Amino acid sequence: HYALSKDHNILEYAYYKYKPMLVKAQRFIRKKQITKALNYYRVIRDQQIPDALRTMVDKNIQDISEYLEKYLMSRPG
Repeated sequence: HYALSKDHNILEYAYYKYKPMLVKAQRFIRKKQITKALNYYRVIRDQQIPDALRTMVDKNIQDISEYLEKYLMSRPG
């Protein structure tokens, strides 16, 4: 139980520490400033963060990258 509690506290601390950057990345996405959002997520991922938070950030990066690929592929030449 102690290990789970400790891991949860570390994750919670990391989330709140990087929450302003996560929120800013979301705002960039809403404004269609996708590459800025991608850069924010990459900066967060490069920090010493818990694996659970890194997994979440990696998923966001993957989703954005896939969106960009589809968007760029579907644009007429």
